[in-house]
Formats: sequence, structure tokens, C-alpha cells
Amino acid sequence: LGDFDGDTVSDRIINQALSAGTLFCFGSFPTVEQDNSSYKLEISSRVATPSNFDDYIVGTFNNNAINGLGGNDYLFGEAGNDNITGATGNDTLLGDFDNDTLDGGTGNDILLGGAGSDRMVGGVGNDNYYVDSRADVVVETSTLPAEIDSVYSSVSYSLGANTEKLFLISTASINGTGNSRNNLIQGNAGNNLLNGGTGNDTLIGTLGNDTLIGSFGNDVLTGGVGSDILNGGVGNDTMIGSVGNDIYGVNSRADVVIENSVFPTEIDSVYSSISYSLGANLERLFLTGTAAINGTGNNRNNLIQGNAGNNLINAGIGNDTLIGAAGNDTLVGSFGNDVLAGGVGSDRFISNLPIKRRIELRILTPLTI
Repeated sequence: LGDFDGDTVSDRIINQALSAGTLFCFGSFPTVEQDNSSYKLEISSRVATPSNFDDYIVGTFNNNAINGLGGNDYLFGEAGNDNITGATGNDTLLGDFDNDTLDGGTGNDILLGGAGSDRMVGGVGNDNYYVDSRADVVVETSTLPAEIDSVYSSVSYSLGANTEKLFLISTASINGTGNSRNNLIQGNAGNNLLNGGTGNDTLIGTLGNDTLIGSFGNDVLTGGVGSDILNGGVGNDTMIGSVGNDIYGVNSRADVVIENSVFPTEIDSVYSSISYSLGANLERLFLTGTAAINGTGNNRNNLIQGNAGNNLINAGIGNDTLIGAAGNDTLVGSFGNDVLAGGVGSDRFISNLPIKRRIELRILTPLTI
């Protein structure tokens, strides 16, 4: 198999029908010189039946049927419409070109369909699927709640049944949607729309100007860098913003808004359908709906606008602008040079300090998100 100069001698088995149980030994062996030589298997037929060991199998440009059996296998279909089965073990299945069917079987498998419209099937184990076409199909058959099955997608994608995590890859502005499980969905560097669906979800915007919607459940939304929109939806949600002009939607008293960026030039806004007091690093508060709810500012220069109900709006520390909009509102100034604008309705203006206040009556159309 090798001479003193290190040359390699190869044997090929071409288009032979080998019976079940035929073994191929992959690895190294000593030569006369006691150095190491290696075996490599290249499949030249269209059907490969390897061992129960850890196999590395590369198909041909035909339509291959490859079964890894036992062991932790690397199965590569090459061109052609391939049918690749990992069976047991922690396998890596790569379809490459054309329309392939990949079945990981049991174990923690990696399934990459490659170019074409591919079908990827996973079983028991923590599986990773790579999607690069809207025509790709992911089928996770295991319903075990302790498993974590993940999809990495370079196109807009909605998680199917029994999958838990979705990671958007590439830099395109694509979208991700969860399912009924407790999902983790992470965006990419583009402008993403992430929707958690039902379940207690974690949405991460990373870079870009993202829109994160928790929908149902108690969700955690993290905008990351960029001007993001975070709306927890139904449930008790935590919304976290960073650098950028962020917008938060609040509809539960248990909702928590955390704005981490302290840059003074940013404008971070809260749209709330319940009574709300602005937390740290937030600048604007808009009351939504028609209920008689209240709004309170913080130590920044705030703009606070009421809704169609009868609102009590309190300025905080800073030079604030209070707008009653519709309804019979009570606007209370505090420290700083405040502007109180009543809008439509019979409004009251109150100053808590014996200093000059600028009081205006304005007819305004409420701003909405």
C-alpha cells in the first residue's frame, strides 16, 4: 500500500453488490517503515451500506442512497437527489446540491440540505437544521420536552412543531416566527421581524432596526443595537432596549421596560394601555386606548400624551410637555419649565411649585403607534 518514498497505492471497488455485514476499516495502519498510512472510501456506486463505526462517506454525482447505520457518521451526498440516513449516533448529513431527503434518526444530528428543495427529518436528540430555501422542509418527530432542536435559517422562517430555537443567519432583512413551545429566536444583522407565537419566548434582535412581538406568554424581548420596536403582547413581559431610539408597547401592570442606553440624544418611547410611570432613560409616554388611565414622567425632559379618556398626567423632574388630548384631563406640572397643553375637553392645570408655569390650550390629534 505504500513504498519507501511515501507513494500511495489505491484499490477501487466499482459497482459491486456487497452483502450486508461487509466491513470497511477506516483508520491508519503501520507499514514496513512503521509510519502511518490511511484508508479512504469513495463510493462509486449509487448505494452505500457502511459499518456501525464512525464513517465518512461521500456520494457521487448520481442519486445516492446512503445509510450511516451506527456510529457518529459524516454523510455527504454530493450532486444528485440523495436519500441520506444517519440512523443512530451523532451524525452530520449534508445533501449539497439538488433536492435531497435527510433523516438524522436518533442522536444529536446536524442536517444541512444545501442547494435545492430539501426535506430534513430529525428524531430523538438535540438536532440542528440548516435552512437556505423557502422550499426546505424541517420535520422534528420527537416530542420529548427536554430536547432542544434548533433551526439556522438564511431565509424568513416559521418554526414547525417540536422545534425550540431559531437563529437567523446571513445579513438579509428576514423574519422569524415561533410556535407553541417556549422558543428562543435570534435575529441577524438585518432589520428583522421576530414573533414568538404562543409560549414563554425569548426574542433577541441583535443588530438592525428590529420589531419584536411576544404575542402570548410571559416573554423576554431584547432589542440590541438599533432603533427597535418591542411589544410583549399578552402576558407579563420584560422588554430590554439598548442603543437606538426604541419603542415599547405595554399592556400589563406586570410588564417591565428596561432601557439600558444612557445617551442623551436618544428618544425612547413607551405606548401604554394602562397607567404607567416612565422608568430610567425613557423620554416619551403615550397613553393608548380609551380607558381613564394615568401617566407619570421621570427625571428626563419628557413628552407625555393622554388618550381619549380622562387622564391624570404628572410631570417629573425636567422640562416636560404634557398633552391631554381628548377627555377631561388633569395636568400637573412639577420641577422644570413645563408646557401643559389640554387639548379637547374640560381640563385642569395644576402646578405643584410656586414658580411660573407656561400653560397652553392646544387642539391636537393624538399620536399613535
